[in-house]
Formats: sequence, structure tokens, C-alpha cells
Amino acid sequence: MLVGQAPLRVRPAEPGHGSQLLQTRIAVAAPGAPPRLAPARVAGDRGALYLYARDGEGGGRYRTLTRLGDALRKRVEYVPLDWLAPQLPHLGVEPVGEIYPDYAVYRARLPGLAATWLLVTPREGAARRTLATAGRSAAPADPLWLGGLAHALSLLDAVRGSDGYVALIPDRTGRSAAALYLPFVLETTELYVIAPGDEAAVRALAAAAPGLGPRDEETRDGARVRRFRHLGRRASLVDFGR
Repeated sequence: MLVGQAPLRVRPAEPGHGSQLLQTRIAVAAPGAPPRLAPARVAGDRGALYLYARDGEGGGRYRTLTRLGDALRKRVEYVPLDWLAPQLPHLGVEPVGEIYPDYAVYRARLPGLAATWLLVTPREGAARRTLATAGRSAAPADPLWLGGLAHALSLLDAVRGSDGYVALIPDRTGRSAAALYLPFVLETTELYVIAPGDEAAVRALAAAAPGLGPRDEETRDGARVRRFRHLGRRASLVDFGR
């Protein structure tokens, strides 16, 4: 958890409803450019996810996370757009501003959580066009979403202390509500959402790596967690795929 960050608060359910280094500066921008986003405007958001349509766009993972981390002054994770796109109808998304000239910034609300996160996209391209179609209100916190949130927080607890790297194999069936929450609640910048076709290689790497103790593997509500050592760090694999 980031220093000074409050615990996650769960909103009560709504009865009667169904699921529905770029340092920003307050400087004069180039002629015709929009005002730059002041970090104070996003100080209350818990973290940020950078959504990419193609891996490597915007200069790649390291450059993007470094620039956005400095600009927003918070933890940023690197997440593929196709993970989030099917869940957009359930999120509340609103524009916040731009980090000129490269990024557009949105604020996201999730079902059942009072906390907010930032979603960042390139200023031009598929990711921004996709977010523009999202609704402004999160789905009500019905039992499906509250169960998914509880599962995600359980998985967060399972990888805590072993999150030097976290590999996430998503649920590609859309059946797990926890898969929506997990990239938001994880407390690492070294999150790797595994691309389709790469699952077997990642599972093999995790299985061959030295484990972290007698309980280095477990299953929580159908999601397999493997804790291991990778490149000198304590790491985890969270596998929703089997």
C-alpha cells in the first residue's frame, strides 16, 4: 500500500437494482495546446492504469511508466485495452484532462468501491476512442460484484510480499468478476497481463522457478496462485485460465 493511502472502502449495495519523465508543470503551454494536468487534480485517486491497444505504443512499457509515474505522482500499471474493454459498461468513466502532448487521463469508478483510479490512454488512437464510449456511473454493487471484489482482495492478500513481479493470466471467458478488480487493487508497478498464446510459456516458467516455501502454490475460488523467485525478486503468477 502506498504511504498515506487509506484502506479500500466498500460501498453498500444498492437494493432493488441489477448489475449494470514527464513532470507536469504549471507553465505556459505551446500555442493552441490544452492546459496541462496539475498533479493536485488527481491526488485523491488511488493509482493509475495505462491502457494500450498495441504493446510498445507510446515508446513502450518502461518509458511510459516512468513518464506517467512522474507526471501523476502515483503507481501506474501497464494493462492491455482488450482486458478492460468488455468491462466498460460496468465502470463509471469520466474525462479528467490531458498530459500534453501525449496522454489523455480519465477517472474510473468500480462497482462497490468508494476509491477511484485513473485510466490513461494515448491522446490519439483506439484506447481513447474506446473510453469515450463508456458510461459515467459504475454498476450498482450487487452480490455478483461484491463477490468478485472479495475474491480480488483475497488474491491481493495471497500475493502480498511476493509482488516484485506479478503475472496475470486473465479470465478470457468473462465469468470472473474478480478479474475486473484485480489489476486495480494490486499494489505493484510490475504487473504483466499475459497475452493470448503466451499462457503456456508463462505457466512453464513459474513451475520451473524455485518456490518460496511449503505453501508456494494454492487455489482461491478457482484462481491458481503460484509464488516463486524470478530475477532475484519474489514473484507471483495469478492464473484465472484454469
